[in-house]
Amino acid sequence: MESLQKANTNKCAAYPEWKEKHCSETHYTFEIKKCTDTSCCAPKQLEEEKLKWLSEPELDYTRENVLPYEQAKKKETTEKDRPSLTDKKVCKKNTAKP
Repeated sequence: MESLQKANTNKCAAYPEWKEKHCSETHYTFEIKKCTDTSCCAPKQLEEEKLKWLSEPELDYTRENVLPYEQAKKKETTEKDRPSLTDKKVCKKNTAKP
C-alpha cells in the first residue's frame, strides 16, 4: 500500500498516462471510468451514454441560480462558474466614530 502514495505514483511513467485515459479531476470530483480497450479494462456493463463524466455546476441566464442537473448534464460544462473562482464581495470597514 505504501507504493500507492502520490509521491510514488507520480514517479511511475505509466501512472500519468493511465490517469489521463481513465480519470476526470475537478475541484468537486475525482472520477474513474473504464476505457474501451479490452486489453486494459474489462468490458463496460453500461452503455457509453450512461457513463458520461459528471457536469460542473453552471449558472443559468440570471447568473443567480445553478442549472438543474438534467439541463447541465446535456452540455459540456467547465469550472468557470465555481463559487470560489468568482469575485468575492469586499466588506468595507465601519469607519464611523462612536
